Amino acid sequence: MIIGLDATNLGSGGARTHLVQLMQHADPVRDRFSMIRVFASRAVLDLLPVRSWLDRVSVDTAARAWRPRWLLRVGSTGGRGSLRCDVWFAPGGIALGGSVPRVVMCRNMLPYEPRELARYPIAARARFTLLARVQIASMRRAHSVIFLSGYAADKLSGRIGRRPRRIMIPHGVSNAFREVPPWNPPADGEAFRWAYVSQIDRYKHHSMLLGAFRQLRASGENATLECVGCQPGSERDELAATAAGEPMLRGVVTLRGPVSASEIVSVLGRAHGIVYPSTCENLPNALLEAMAAGRPVIAASVGPMPEIVGDAGILVAPESPDALAEAMRLMMREPEMADRLATAARQRVHLLQWERAAIATFQAVVDATH
Repeated sequence: MIIGLDATNLGSGGARTHLVQLMQHADPVRDRFSMIRVFASRAVLDLLPVRSWLDRVSVDTAARAWRPRWLLRVGSTGGRGSLRCDVWFAPGGIALGGSVPRVVMCRNMLPYEPRELARYPIAARARFTLLARVQIASMRRAHSVIFLSGYAADKLSGRIGRRPRRIMIPHGVSNAFREVPPWNPPADGEAFRWAYVSQIDRYKHHSMLLGAFRQLRASGENATLECVGCQPGSERDELAATAAGEPMLRGVVTLRGPVSASEIVSVLGRAHGIVYPSTCENLPNALLEAMAAGRPVIAASVGPMPEIVGDAGILVAPESPDALAEAMRLMMREPEMADRLATAARQRVHLLQWERAAIATFQAVVDATH
């Protein structure tokens, strides 16, 4: 059994983490395959572990030896030859046709959220709308569709019809986050350290978070805010200028770029509380990792966040600096509540293991051939 895996359209962050973890935890005997042939850019292929059963095919090599790059996403890999596959797995959600069974994954919810799309220029909205149509068509023609969250499955099931099999396989969480020491409140006179791990985007609401933090500081609370994952660009420059230019924010707000997984563990380990005001997600790794690290979390009450957080955190009205500031203030003033939520958060995600995700994923892919 040769599995073809299309990673040509996986961006940074959670999608690549998912791919790397699947490859690290795959087992050809247990998972019933002889080879996994990964089609991806060289930058993605270089992230993958060295395995005897893992065949790396760069998109440039595939284009020269086989056919144009865009056809990789069609999944026409049946037949004979060095690029042959028996089943096609598309974590990026695009696999329109081909001669072998196909399994696709739903990862990105932005194309299916009209309220979030309205934040973007018309050209970007048109691009996302087209992407949604292509992905829905891929799902309808696939043998199975893997969903990461119940929220995503519920939202898209009506659009894809009855035919494809729907399978729920959430991400795992690295054990490194579970090894973070238990939560402790700040010592007397010590600032309450807040953290937000996320790239900058329109639905991530960094500006709103700064507004909420400004209110928190104005009310006399001793707190700092560390934002991690803020890629360089004009939006980050604007946020940095705001943080440096306002007395309430100057010296207590830090904006850092993307960091390694080990550094994220360190960020969570020194944080007293996690904020996650994003309003457009499927199954955000950063939120799962914060909960696995046993940190009390505050998240927006929309999308999959209520499903993920449950009663193990505080859910606030979306895009409300007032509600976010009040929740942060409550967390700081009620250490017993924060401690209870930290423990509940860690317990809530304890079953999310990457090995379990890998087993379920490859079972779904191999079963598509039967």
